[in-house]
Order: sequence, then structure tokens, then C-alpha cells
Amino acid sequence: MQNEITVTVWRCIGSMAAVTLAGFLAGILAGMKLRLRRNSNRPLRTPELYIGNLPENATEPAIRKHLEKFGDVRDVRLISGRSGDDGQKTFAFVSMGDVESAQAAVNGTNGRDFNGRKLVVNEARSRRHHGRR
Repeated sequence: MQNEITVTVWRCIGSMAAVTLAGFLAGILAGMKLRLRRNSNRPLRTPELYIGNLPENATEPAIRKHLEKFGDVRDVRLISGRSGDDGQKTFAFVSMGDVESAQAAVNGTNGRDFNGRKLVVNEARSRRHHGRR
């Protein structure tokens, strides 16, 4: 009788562990799907780019030079300031010559190293969409 109870308890524990593991894996996969959807390769609509995670010592000429291999760079606006306890936050808005150049810049620089930091490069959102995801 005691052996049957022990076996039943272990089966329940095994079932609970399997359900927990399945839920955990489903959560990871759902998170990956959301990230993939957010960073999808949908075509850009404008040649305006957001460049994030720039190092504090980034300069407009250095950013321009880094992006010129992808096409004409019309304007670089470097923004730097304090962001709460995180310290310095540096990012830029870049106007490329055309949408094709902007797309090439996103494909060629997003997630890649720039002076020791992995860049976040995507299409700039208008101010009215700021904060929405």
C-alpha cells in the first residue's frame, strides 16, 4: 500500500513538473515570437532612422561616416542627456537620402558593434506614436 502511494505521489510530481516545464517553454516561445514580430523585416516607409544605444563619446561625424557606406546621409541629430539613475543616454536621428539606403543601414547596422556598443537601429517613429508599442 505504501509503495502504491509513493508511486502515485511521484507520478503527480512528475506530471506537475512536466506541466510547469511546458508552460515555461511556451512562455519563452511566445516572448521570442513577440520580439521577432517587433523587429520584423517589414519595409521602411521613410528614410528617417532612430539609432539607439550609442556610446557616450559618439559624435555626429563618426555616425555619418559609419552610415555613409549604405547611402547618402542627409542629416544626423545626436541627442545626449541624463536618463534617471541609468546615467548618460545617447541616441541619434538620421535622415538617409532615400528609403532603400535607410533599409540597407538598418540591415547592416542593427545589433552590430559601434565603438563597443551594439546599436539599435530602426525606423524613427513620429512624435504622436512615441511611447506606443
